[in-house]
Amino acid sequence: MVRMVFDLYCSGKMGTYQIAQYLSKQGIPARSGRPWRSASVGNILRNDSYTGVRKFGEAKSEILPHLQIIDIETFSLARKQAGKNKSIKPSKSRAEYISTVLFTNIVYCMHCGKKMAVERKKKFHKSKYGEKIPIYYLKYSCINRNENPRCDGQRMYSAKIIDEQMSVVISKFLSEDTAEKIHELVKTPSHATDKINDLEYALKSEKNTISDLKGEVINVIRGTSAFGSILLNDLILKSECRIEYLENEIVIEHDRQLMQKFQKDRFHEICKKINDESGIVLASLPFSAQKNAVHQLIERLYLGRGYKYRIDWKFGGCTQGEPETEQVYH
Repeated sequence: MVRMVFDLYCSGKMGTYQIAQYLSKQGIPARSGRPWRSASVGNILRNDSYTGVRKFGEAKSEILPHLQIIDIETFSLARKQAGKNKSIKPSKSRAEYISTVLFTNIVYCMHCGKKMAVERKKKFHKSKYGEKIPIYYLKYSCINRNENPRCDGQRMYSAKIIDEQMSVVISKFLSEDTAEKIHELVKTPSHATDKINDLEYALKSEKNTISDLKGEVINVIRGTSAFGSILLNDLILKSECRIEYLENEIVIEHDRQLMQKFQKDRFHEICKKINDESGIVLASLPFSAQKNAVHQLIERLYLGRGYKYRIDWKFGGCTQGEPETEQVYH
């Protein structure tokens, strides 16, 4: 079985996962008696004791021929193959490929109103040598497509086409005379400042309260207080917890406003760059800047059959339209 694992791996046709699946299907049990796992196969391929070497702490013995199952050349080839496999970039996780689209969590179906998720679809392209090569496409997909009743609209849209199409629309919008609207969008809302003022006022009041409670301790000792010692202790503890909570909330609110200011400053830079440089488009900016502008501007993006769209802007109003040119939809 050990020789089989090395032979399959060194051939380059199977990785550790495929070998584990193959051994399980052949009915060959692992040492634990359970189905094979990729890690178990990897442990075999890394174990140089199969070459007849024995370890004693950090010391190694010479090769013992009567214990050798795999020759040194095969073991070295397996390690070399493992190095090649590590150099292959692993496939992206869901979080990683979702982060590569512009309109995360703000896309909705124009037909049923449900939110659209980002999905990765795979198609195979046949090379000139007859080899099947997987090609991945990202799609905005209506989450209502499999429910009952199902959405009767178009269920999937190419994320690449939508992102490119909407980038042009947003660039045109930003290049127009929209200074007043943008100012309304990015100015710091008054209720944010009011929230900090309310928290600071509550904190000041709570500190006065705990000061009075601690002053009451002397009266409790003298026996002249209206509070019992247990009740007074509970009130002081509650007041201290309340003060800690309010102080944390003030810090969190300050951090949130600093982050908002940072995002708004970046957004101002984007608007200025688009207005100053004639013909510049959103797509020419760094992706993080594009995404920042999109989420500062757009409340919701609705997609409809034939790649129709409607943008609901955060500051009010909407823009709707259809593709200006015929696209090849994947």
